[in-house]
Amino acid sequence: MRLHQFFIKNFRSLRGQSFESCRFSCLVGENNAGKSSVLQAAATALNRPAQLAASHFYDPRSPVEFEFCLADVDDRDLARVAEENRQRIADLLVGRTLTFCVRYTLGDKVSLTAKRLMPADIRYRPEAIDAAFAGQKGAAAIIGVFTNAFPEFVGALPSAGFTTQRDSKAFLREQIALLRKEQFVLHEGPLPSGISASITSLLPEPIYIPAVKNLNDELKTTQSTSFGRLLGLLLDDMAPDLGAINESLSALNTMFNRVVEGEQEVDRRHVKVRDLESLVEAYLGENFPSAKVQLHIPPPELKTILNRNGTYFVSQA
Repeated sequence: MRLHQFFIKNFRSLRGQSFESCRFSCLVGENNAGKSSVLQAAATALNRPAQLAASHFYDPRSPVEFEFCLADVDDRDLARVAEENRQRIADLLVGRTLTFCVRYTLGDKVSLTAKRLMPADIRYRPEAIDAAFAGQKGAAAIIGVFTNAFPEFVGALPSAGFTTQRDSKAFLREQIALLRKEQFVLHEGPLPSGISASITSLLPEPIYIPAVKNLNDELKTTQSTSFGRLLGLLLDDMAPDLGAINESLSALNTMFNRVVEGEQEVDRRHVKVRDLESLVEAYLGENFPSAKVQLHIPPPELKTILNRNGTYFVSQA
């Protein structure tokens, strides 16, 4: 999945701008031309903070709007979404693309909508269909709805007709699905209920690396820095190839901590770890005879080891 098209409106120095990316894109321009604003806009749209400060609005009287199109969405991307929401997000796909709209009004929380293919004829849209059938019960009333609102489908109705709104709407959806491709348009609408959290796990994670005077600050490997986040993503991607290292870390954990195997807790800790635990318990027991001590040392992880006060340096010949 990749960010394909990006539209920006009313953000920082950008009144309105569009950007189309490829596998590797480069923004070129003079100082204060808006290059950083485009990158910050992309990071803001994908991260979707709850609110935007007034300084981010080109015109505070108008909303900040981002529209971004994600191309080449495949099953691996959808697999990151909670299983119960995958199909509902897949239903938003137009071919292999997803289009989302992020909107901020000054002082209000962010809103997220999606664009999907909808019939150009508004009579065929869900809200119009619901309105047409509202309060209509029985075969005669339902025939009346088709005759008045959808006469083009009357000839396709089964001879027995329909007695429930549910069956009538299902039939109508089947007929609408048979319309020609040119009878559909992209239409912005609310997300299906309950999938907002799943969208976060689906979207790519932007890493914005600003220009800094002290490059060493950005090259530290803690997760709060840009390089640390890149390192974390790299390790996650390399996980299948790090089996031997993770086995060694697991063995190291067994030397420091009690571990659970099956349903039993086993103690194969190093003798010095057990002796230290006994010594601390003995000292504590002089004043609190019933006290028990159990040492627990955080299990070692490769990401944690690399992140701890580490810095990577870049040299230039």
